[in-house]
Amino acid sequence: MSENPNPCKLKLVILFNERDESRCVFSHNLSAEDASQEVDELRAEGLFALSVDQRSRHTTEYPDDCTLCRAELAVTCPRD
Repeated sequence: MSENPNPCKLKLVILFNERDESRCVFSHNLSAEDASQEVDELRAEGLFALSVDQRSRHTTEYPDDCTLCRAELAVTCPRD
C-alpha cells in the first residue's frame, strides 16, 4: 500500500512576479477544486499562479502571517 503524499488533501496557491522574481502565498487551506478555480481566475487576470500540496492544515487565518506558508514556500520555490 502506497503512502499518500498529501494526507490532508489541502492546497496553497502561489503567485509569482516575473519582473522582480518574487513569490508569495496567495491563499492556503483550499480544496483541490477551490485551488484550481483560484489559479484559473488569477491566470485570467494575467498573473502567474500555481497550486501545490500542503503538508498540514495551517491554523493562521491569513497567508501573509503564516509561518507554515513561508516554510512551504521556501521548500517548494527555493530562491537559489
